[in-house]
Amino acid sequence: MMKGKIAIVTGGARDIGRQASLKLAAAGAKVCVNYFGNKEQADETIRMIKDAGGDAIAVYGDMTKATDVNALVAACVAAYGNTIHILVNVAGGLLGRKILADLDEEFWDAVMNVNLKSVYLVTRSVAPHMTDGGSIVNFSSQAARDGGGGGASAYAAAKGAVLTFTRGMAKELGPKGIRVNCISPGMINTTDRKS
Repeated sequence: MMKGKIAIVTGGARDIGRQASLKLAAAGAKVCVNYFGNKEQADETIRMIKDAGGDAIAVYGDMTKATDVNALVAACVAAYGNTIHILVNVAGGLLGRKILADLDEEFWDAVMNVNLKSVYLVTRSVAPHMTDGGSIVNFSSQAARDGGGGGASAYAAAKGAVLTFTRGMAKELGPKGIRVNCISPGMINTTDRKS
């Protein structure tokens, strides 16, 4: 089904990202699994893929930094060739809950960076390597639509912006044959952010 396709999954070493990586590999794609902070989880994900007969590499990188993003794309291209068929932007997280009175600028920026800036940076870096039939899947959240729970306004705002960015990219990249879609899960019981 996806034999010969190349995929990048940001935050691909654990939780939702791991499952996306495993499913893509099981369907025949070669997967570049991005991780940040937990090499053991990344190595375990790669082992799981290879034990099932798939092909994958793990690439460290902070997706809020353009240099790391470009290094991820370069590593994927070096391993599997110049065309990237699939991008799944999973990296992100709540980071914590702060009501407006405690919502300092540093925390706001961190939430925006990990949830929104990362999607922009990775999409910008990958899009030149995509051709007709390419697919980008962004992860937003139910919080984008309902404002999130208590103290999650920064997270909800960032994820709402991901929805809007997705719509904009669908209009821009659609004429090139690249699909851009978004998934907005509800509450998911995940582990800590460091991967």
